[in-house]
Amino acid sequence: MPPRRSNQAASSSQAVSSRTISSRPRFFARPSDINIDARHGVFTNVTAMASNVDARYGFINNVAGDMHIVQNIDLFLLDKLPYVKGAGYRSGNHELCLTGTREAVLKSIEDWEADSTTTRVYWLSGVAGSGKSTIAQTFAESADSRSRLGASFFCSRDFDDRRNIRLIIPTLAYHLAHQYPEFKDAIIPIISSNPDIGHESLSMQLNHLLVQPLKSVQLSTTIIIDALDECEEDQPASAILSILAQHIDAIPSVKFFITARPELSIRTAPSTAASTHRNRYLRIHLSELAAQRLHWDTTVPWPSDQQIVATVNKCAGLFIVAHVIVKFVRSRHHQPQERLDLIIGSPDTTVYEGRSGIDVTYRQILLQSFKGIDIDDTDCLEQLRLVIGSVVLALNPLSCASLTALLRLPSNRVWNVMDSLHSVFLIPDSELEPMRICHKSVADFFTDPSRCTDPRFYIDPSVSHFNLATSCFVLMNQFLRTNICHLPAYVMNEDIHDLGERRKKYIGDVLEYACRSWARHLHFVSRASHSIRYVVELLELFFRSHLLSWLEVLSIVGDLRCAVYSIGDVRTWLGDIDLPDTNLLELIQDCERFVLRFFDPIEVSAVHIYHSALPWSPMSSLVLRLYRNHIWTEAKVIKVMNDSWDAYTRAIYTRSISFSIALSHKDDLIAAGEKTCVEIFEVVTGQRRATLAVCKKAKCVAFSPDDTLLVNGCADGTIDLWDLQTCSIVTTLIGHTKSIDSIAFSPCGSMIASSTSDHTIRIWSVSSHNRHFVLQTHSKEAITCVCWTATGRQVISGSQNGNIRIWDISEKKCLRMFHIQGRPHIIACSPDSSFIAFGFYDDTCAGVQFVNALTGSVVSKSSTDSFVTSIRFLNREKVLYTDLSTFVIQHPTKMANKLVFGFDGQPAVISSDGACIVSKSFYDSQVVKIWHTGSMKQIRDETHLGEPGKTSVSFSGDGRLIASWSEESLEAKLWDATEGLCLHTFSEQYGPELIFSPNSTLIASVLNVWDVQTGRLVTTLNNPLHCCQMEFSPNGNQLVVIGEDYVDSPGTHIKLLDVETGACLASMPVDNSSIYVNFGVDGTSIILNLGLDSEMAWRIAPALISNGETYIDDESSNDYDYEVSDDDSSEDLPMIFIPVYDQQRSVSPNIPLQQDLYEPE
Repeated sequence: MPPRRSNQAASSSQAVSSRTISSRPRFFARPSDINIDARHGVFTNVTAMASNVDARYGFINNVAGDMHIVQNIDLFLLDKLPYVKGAGYRSGNHELCLTGTREAVLKSIEDWEADSTTTRVYWLSGVAGSGKSTIAQTFAESADSRSRLGASFFCSRDFDDRRNIRLIIPTLAYHLAHQYPEFKDAIIPIISSNPDIGHESLSMQLNHLLVQPLKSVQLSTTIIIDALDECEEDQPASAILSILAQHIDAIPSVKFFITARPELSIRTAPSTAASTHRNRYLRIHLSELAAQRLHWDTTVPWPSDQQIVATVNKCAGLFIVAHVIVKFVRSRHHQPQERLDLIIGSPDTTVYEGRSGIDVTYRQILLQSFKGIDIDDTDCLEQLRLVIGSVVLALNPLSCASLTALLRLPSNRVWNVMDSLHSVFLIPDSELEPMRICHKSVADFFTDPSRCTDPRFYIDPSVSHFNLATSCFVLMNQFLRTNICHLPAYVMNEDIHDLGERRKKYIGDVLEYACRSWARHLHFVSRASHSIRYVVELLELFFRSHLLSWLEVLSIVGDLRCAVYSIGDVRTWLGDIDLPDTNLLELIQDCERFVLRFFDPIEVSAVHIYHSALPWSPMSSLVLRLYRNHIWTEAKVIKVMNDSWDAYTRAIYTRSISFSIALSHKDDLIAAGEKTCVEIFEVVTGQRRATLAVCKKAKCVAFSPDDTLLVNGCADGTIDLWDLQTCSIVTTLIGHTKSIDSIAFSPCGSMIASSTSDHTIRIWSVSSHNRHFVLQTHSKEAITCVCWTATGRQVISGSQNGNIRIWDISEKKCLRMFHIQGRPHIIACSPDSSFIAFGFYDDTCAGVQFVNALTGSVVSKSSTDSFVTSIRFLNREKVLYTDLSTFVIQHPTKMANKLVFGFDGQPAVISSDGACIVSKSFYDSQVVKIWHTGSMKQIRDETHLGEPGKTSVSFSGDGRLIASWSEESLEAKLWDATEGLCLHTFSEQYGPELIFSPNSTLIASVLNVWDVQTGRLVTTLNNPLHCCQMEFSPNGNQLVVIGEDYVDSPGTHIKLLDVETGACLASMPVDNSSIYVNFGVDGTSIILNLGLDSEMAWRIAPALISNGETYIDDESSNDYDYEVSDDDSSEDLPMIFIPVYDQQRSVSPNIPLQQDLYEPE
């Protein structure tokens, strides 16, 4: 199943931050500690001159000799606590109270904190959305500014770790240890004696991690826990309060501020306030009820003290029970005295905080509300369960009117059922307002057969989800239609001023719910149901008749990503079902490709489903075959570019050129490192989740093993560490002096290894945000790549001169060194650390070498057509790797079974299961592509392509064609990449450089341009250069070439050539031939990449020749003082190159080069 969506993550996904935010308080260390773990024998050569040795905790101070620091033992032990990053108030997850608001409650809280005689626990309760977290955030900041805040934990059900109740106390202890040195000194021995204390019971955690150290140091501070009710209730959240009540007197100087919803269960509090509040709540509300019913014949006050006490006892410590009882007694159609007597007369329960207390109340309410229903009246009971199950299990609350329309019931049936249950459901006065359960325990009760023991009222979740899913299908099949909102042709959604009114009129709440929710309901339906065939029939009807109108609705309501997740859900659900003889699964897969490929245009324009998406679908697409007559276009589509879907499923457009790409370990997020930012995208939908601002080029990026952190290495040698939950920078690591070439997290996520051409490998501590130590090579070697072994105890590095080193991290020394042929630039280690794979290149070839990690001997070697861009070991016997044109699967030591597939991308990264590849497009540096390896076409005879001698190969942009040139036959050939058939043969004397035009309709060599379809010669180029590199302009009308001129003017030149006529349009000498030249995004400029951090740019402008002098025929250049030298051109040419910026100029490549960018530094 694809990863689900998080509303909170989506709402914060566009955060951009460049501020340095410390995720933890400062750590105060004694300057005398030199941080050696003597207990574990990290160092064995401590001299007799050592003094101040503390053998208990492993500190050895003032040690003679030159030693590297390993790590601070305190931090090492603290890191053993399972703390949560981003749970404190400093993460900024909540807003502050606006000035002038909440003044009374904030003053009350601050007065409580300042008064040492008051109770030590402040309990702030309120319903969801009442602003408890905002108040907590404001109070936390105020307390911190007065140096009173010790630690805080903001719970959230949106994050797995922040809703885990067992992580609250360890996190609070972790923060307190960083805030107060005396607390740290007290807790270190506790962790040292019991390293697993953070995983013990709540009682053990609270006693050992908070109470004991706080009591020993007599610390005066404030601790904040917000939204305690958001925790998962595998152990009730009130357990923390119950345990705290037992120890609160032992730490009189510590105050706890806790917030939660009022219905949070509380068995025992630090005082009897909770019981008193329930007593008062019942007395006030029941007395008000008595006062409203003046016609009662009451001879004594009602309710009596005895009735109140008995009712409080029935609450079993749960405030929600008191709330439900009051609503039950208030029924307009019954006598309050009788209803209260029913509650008081029910069997007693002695279960603390457990389900029995509230279950007795729920059962009594159900029996009383539906006491007239006969158990044999199956129709009535079935409709009763249908209504209750739909309200309980609806993914979003539905109104009575919407539920009536969805379930196709008589208009009063839903209302009658729900009105009888007004004490356990929130029933609004209007049938247009949504109905909700009053507490999650209601849903738990109805759907648990061990709790709802009466079969008349038990709700089977699978049956209810089936009813809701099929009702959604019936509704959609009935009301979905083409252009449902009557939109004009070619219009963008945002340009329709009354789109909201159209959405409400033509779609409505119930149809929108059906479109958003049907797949999620289907996901929970048991596949063993006898009605599966009926569901399959509904699915087939839906996808064959209403797919496009469903996508319309999702586009209009702004939730197209729901389509991607829904199709993924249903594809997974159908996976194990024995389907009838139908191509339903194939159709659903084709629908998924359709949505992913055209996601961007459909998202912004619902009608472009018919204008753009359908006409440009491949001819073999089942969606096109089914919906061909829905195409809206004046042009007749005769044949599209491809007959079938390409291997890539999604193209993502980045803000600027991407230099590096990384996949999260869960394979659900993509990080693209760019010139001024790192962008985070979803793998499933391709949508942007966050943008992280960086100061310099993000040359390499990596996710932490748990995907909560991201690290990027910059061109200026700095390293940024990001918290992905808050999208804020944790710290910037400084130490390297040159651009970061490689960076990697250790398998446990506690350390980072980085390498550059400054001849060092640096190991960084993630928790302390400091350099751990430096691994220095003996010679001046540029370190090009680095990776960790699976155990995390060793680091493998490769240097530019071919030296490979394996380093022991604990000893900080090189264990083994060996040499390989070529310059390694990418590295990977097998899961069992037995093989090391290197991507390498030299002056003659590129490829992959597999080395025995123990002996350093090369076990196999594979040549590739270009640089290797990614390597991934799936296991010891299968490794995957990519270069710029192919994706390869092979055994590390066996070459016979090597599988090679067509592919294009630079750089690239392979998912953990090998099913997906994410790459930067070879032809557009601002496009990131997502590929499914199962859809790639295998290349036949990819080594020789039927050609003897030395052969060069290049691929078309769509991956369908291959151009090859043979040095022996002096012929160029065009091949079908799928069938391996030769389509055309061309006579070509100079052919090592063959390139396709952007639309794959032309092939160019150094001297000739051919038509791909007909194989005819289009033109002969006026190019005297011995070309080393060439590229088409974005529109395919021009070529830029760079190479040695052996005819007109010796030396390296850049020339601009006209594709149609072959004429030279502009020429310019350059000093360096080992550079890469390409067109700018708009095609009006050329950019020369001079190395990792240097580039130059020229704009292409018309030139006028007058009296033997060259002028710029360009009004935009009137104010630019540019003199054309005699060396700029050897002949009178119609175009000229104008310098835009030099090596240090940084211009965003996605901005057309304008005059205001011409000023050189």
